Order: sequence, then C-alpha cells, then structure tokens
Amino acid sequence: MLSLTNSIRQSICQTRSRWQRPLVAAASAEARRHNSSLSLDNVTDTLKSQGNAPLPPEGGRPEIRINYDEITTFDGTAPHFRRHKFLVPDKLSHKAQTMETHPRKKPMCGPNAKESRQLDMFHQLNIDPLQEALNSRLLTGFVSEMGKIKSRADTKLTWRNQRRLGKAIRRAKMMGIIPVLSRRTLLYNLRDT
Repeated sequence: MLSLTNSIRQSICQTRSRWQRPLVAAASAEARRHNSSLSLDNVTDTLKSQGNAPLPPEGGRPEIRINYDEITTFDGTAPHFRRHKFLVPDKLSHKAQTMETHPRKKPMCGPNAKESRQLDMFHQLNIDPLQEALNSRLLTGFVSEMGKIKSRADTKLTWRNQRRLGKAIRRAKMMGIIPVLSRRTLLYNLRDT
C-alpha cells in the first residue's frame, strides 16, 4: 500500500515539473487543453514502470483477515481488541501494561432477595434474631471490632432479618450482655488444668 502511494506522489511530481518547463509553457492553447489527458497517460506510464503493489483479484478487494486472539502485548496478555472499538495508544505503553489493578470494593448494599434467602441462616433455619438477643456468642459475629453493627453487605442477611438482628444487638448492648464500644472476645478453650 505504501509503494502505491509513493509511486502516485512521484508521478504527480514528475508531471508538475514537466508543466513548469518553458517548452510546455510556450505550447499552444490547443495543447494545453489536452494536457490533462496527456498527464494522465504519463501517470499511468509512471505507475506501470514503478512496479506498484500487486493488483487485487478480479472479485474485488483482497480480504485481509486478522486473528485478534493471536495478538499479545509484551507481558503476554491480550489487549482486548474488538471490532469497531478504538484502542488508545497509551493503553499499549509500558506504564499502562505494568500498572496494578486494585480489587473492587464490596458493594454498598447486600445481595438481592433470592441470594440473601439462600445465604441467610436465620431464614433457612426459621430462627427469629430477636429471640436470640440474650445469645452474646451469636451476636458477636455480627458486630465489628469497634462495636458497630455490620452492614447487610457484610452479613448477607435478608432485609427483615438484618433489621431484627440490629434491634437484637441494640437490646443486648442496653442490657449489658455485649460491650457497647467493642467486640466481645470469645474464649473457646478455657479449662482448668
């Protein structure tokens, strides 16, 4: 493709230089009228003599097939080429290729209703969290180290059980069963030896 472009440029430059010669300038008006057709003949002769790129087959343009799956960058990963999508050159730089990706944050709200019903043990075992307000060992798992009630995104409970669990934790704090500003440390293996 580049050789075809270069040969066209060269032939145009040659025809311009012929137009600027004094002999051509002194030619008659009739010759000037036919000059455009003569210059086209010169262009085709020059193109043929330069040996331009091979002509496409008689069915139209040659189809160039690019297998985008085989293209990789210097770290071995594919840059995700897609048809009709532009790729910014900065994405292929060394800095962009070696940049660390940070893990995604947890979602602000919890799972949807179907997922939360599958993950919620209170729902599956048909236990009311308000009835467990005196069970400090159970409630400690739903409280952060600073004593805050964990969000629904962390507990993965249903909306109803999250509300009722929060109410149970607040009741237990007011009754003094669990600490208000910290998490209760669980000591599992305390035996008198």
